[in-house]
Amino acid sequence: MELLLTQTTGEFVLNFFKQFIGTPAILIGLFALVGCLLQRKKFTETISATIKTTIGFLIIGGGAGILAGAVGKLGNAFNLLFGINGAISNNDVMPGIFLSQIPRIVLAGSLIMICAMALNILLARITAYKYIYLTGHVLFYMSVMWAGVLNIAGLNLDEDLPIIIVTGALLMSLWMIISPALLNSHVVKITKSNTLAVGHTGSLSYLFAAWIGIVVAKLSRKTIKSTEDINFPKGLSFLRNTNIAIAITMFVLYLVIYFTAWGVKGYDALVAKNIISSGDDVFVQGMLQAFTFAAGVEVLLIGVRMFIAEIVPSFKGISDKVVPNAKPALDCPTVFPYAPNAVLIGFISSFVGGIIGMVITIAIVHSIGGQDPSKIGWAIIIPSIVPHFFVGATAGVFGNARGGIIGAILGAFLNGLLITFIPFLFFGLSYMHTLHNSDGSLNMLTWGDSDFLWGLPFAAIGQAVSHPTAQWLLPVIACVGWLVFPIINGVKKLLNKNPQLATLELTESNNNEEQPNLELPVSPRLIAGAKNKLIAVCGQGLGSSLLIEMNIKSVVDELKIKNIEVSHTNVNSFDANDNKILAVVCGNDLKDSIKFTNKLVLDNLLDKNELKGKLQAFFQDNET
Repeated sequence: MELLLTQTTGEFVLNFFKQFIGTPAILIGLFALVGCLLQRKKFTETISATIKTTIGFLIIGGGAGILAGAVGKLGNAFNLLFGINGAISNNDVMPGIFLSQIPRIVLAGSLIMICAMALNILLARITAYKYIYLTGHVLFYMSVMWAGVLNIAGLNLDEDLPIIIVTGALLMSLWMIISPALLNSHVVKITKSNTLAVGHTGSLSYLFAAWIGIVVAKLSRKTIKSTEDINFPKGLSFLRNTNIAIAITMFVLYLVIYFTAWGVKGYDALVAKNIISSGDDVFVQGMLQAFTFAAGVEVLLIGVRMFIAEIVPSFKGISDKVVPNAKPALDCPTVFPYAPNAVLIGFISSFVGGIIGMVITIAIVHSIGGQDPSKIGWAIIIPSIVPHFFVGATAGVFGNARGGIIGAILGAFLNGLLITFIPFLFFGLSYMHTLHNSDGSLNMLTWGDSDFLWGLPFAAIGQAVSHPTAQWLLPVIACVGWLVFPIINGVKKLLNKNPQLATLELTESNNNEEQPNLELPVSPRLIAGAKNKLIAVCGQGLGSSLLIEMNIKSVVDELKIKNIEVSHTNVNSFDANDNKILAVVCGNDLKDSIKFTNKLVLDNLLDKNELKGKLQAFFQDNET
């Protein structure tokens, strides 16, 4: 009240608008509001989407706070044990950490993401590369990375904010088109169709894994044996539940580091470093912090799901109208059903590569000598379960498609090394912002996937020149790169050399085969009971399940089925005891992980005809 009395009316209004527009969660909520208005959605849907987007953005920060506390204790134990810093690469948590300490980076990243999606649609419209990047969460993470890197390169988050947004959006949108195109021929090989693409920040790992597979196939004197010819133990399928896998892996990691530090330095040293409190049991605290880490990841992903679930459909609806023949670039688990054994082999091989990479970083850091634990520098990179599972597993699928078992192992192993040394360079070259935990210790979290490699040269260029030069040089590089791509593509089209023709391994007739007539009479009054929910489920609830949900809604509208409620979730959050659930829709990769009677399993997650046929058959069997 005292503050209000000392402000003039003008100052009060100015302060209101400054905070209202300058708060990232509110600003992103306004973008969702505008998107809904442009689509002429109902008033209730518009209000719901705006609120969900804002709340989701705030939840991201809350989850990151939980993670920061758990990782901070692990970092303290590492520093106590080795006298050096240990870092974990986890893209999911980085925006939340920035949101709590440097919120304008998240604001800039969010605006980069939105502008990049619009530019992606434009590029798909004017070039032969008809890819629409729909993996919203990784797009968000990489956009925030570009904002951070451009700031490290010398661009100010206040006065240079428009330059950061434009430069980041141009670079991001260019990669949103190029990366799916580079992977297209390998995706065709994996899926035996040319109807979808992979859009993920591990695309360099997948490309290298496929190339390794090709080399293996050329050098092999025997017939290449696929991973799917192996009878893999079903008992390990629980590792596909990422929340459980994270908890188990972090549990082992915490106990190894905690008990080693206890044995080498003593109990009192653990207490002095604020790793545990006096009287605490080392085992119990290690277990609690590991599970707290897993809980923090889940909370953060809830926020990301709410945020992405409102942004992605808006742009998909726009792209469907502007680029009718577009191909969706989807999250990496889209390829999991085509080689489930390669998924597990890839995960294990990548994790082994990460452990070996960690040993190498330990040797390098020890050879360099100790460092000030309050400053960023060369650091040990601790393997993180999230990128090793998703990116490593996908690298295994790509490696297997070209080089069988050996290709899957070597391709995923290379990924494990890549996602160790990319964050190693981010820290060692001081291309990370100095972020701290609540206890004042250095926050040792960083970017992980292979595609984040593209941020390093731009940070180097910016730091190599003065601030005024960076202000025009970085956007010029981005503009030239963006413009050259459609110009070259246009020239090739004029010369009748379509760059996509070389990537197709199937004839057009395979994609245009006449679909069987699946029409079945379904009554509009079919669903009249208590069970009226159709739930789309995927591993993280961030990519494919959202798109399946959109297809389900479309099919339900076509069939004129009334009283149906459609939503999506992740496998960890799925509640099989919900009495309102009529059926679950998922991919082959989760058919053994979801315990529910009525389960519609899709071979191709984005094949609307397959979904329609299975829904029609299900409705026909359950008609009341």
